[in-house]
Amino acid sequence: MQALSEYKAKLEQQGHQTLMFMLLLMVLVNPFVNNLAGLSWILDMILILVLLAAVRTVASHRRQFIVVLVIGITALLSNINLFIPDLHWLQLLHYISTLVFLFLTCGLLLKDIVLRSEEATLDVILGAVNVYLMVGAGFAFTYALIEFLQPGSFTGLENLAHTPNKQLFFLYFSFITLSTLGYGDISPLTSIGMTTAYVEAIFGQLYLAILVARLVAMYIGHSATNKNPQDSGSK
Repeated sequence: MQALSEYKAKLEQQGHQTLMFMLLLMVLVNPFVNNLAGLSWILDMILILVLLAAVRTVASHRRQFIVVLVIGITALLSNINLFIPDLHWLQLLHYISTLVFLFLTCGLLLKDIVLRSEEATLDVILGAVNVYLMVGAGFAFTYALIEFLQPGSFTGLENLAHTPNKQLFFLYFSFITLSTLGYGDISPLTSIGMTTAYVEAIFGQLYLAILVARLVAMYIGHSATNKNPQDSGSK
């Protein structure tokens, strides 16, 4: 039984490591293939690997896993819009299913790894970083969906009409909003775009503040637990 629990913990840690690697790869490869239509499929393949890594990470919960898997498969299948760009309903489905998948996975990771953990282990740290990166990616697809439904919702995209992967500029906009950096080169013009932007900015600040406090509390609590047996033995 102990061997099974150790194997499960090792599998989850590998899932966190794989997920972080894929998320970082998606962010770093972005500038190299952004303007190359022939290589745009690379980012879509990385996104697929991100989704698979995320499913693997939450695979220990059967009911949640089934829900996440169904949404993830929908996001993957709807990705065929890359090859059939005229199917606008399929592109809409891709945006919706992907952002729902990312936010749902973030919620599961936040609940099962960060909030229920009692010790600041490597799994907790990796899970916390993955949540932050996936929230940024999830908001990027949210902005892309807003622009898709209501073109002209953002300023700074006027020269990107023929860019193969315009939605990837929203990845940049999402992370500078999440970190409250805000260069101002891309800005929301509609009320829903503005609301989404400040919600992301507020989340980014609260998440970092609460996460650091939580990690410190777990570290202090674990240290106190380890010291108590020694103190009681010396009395």
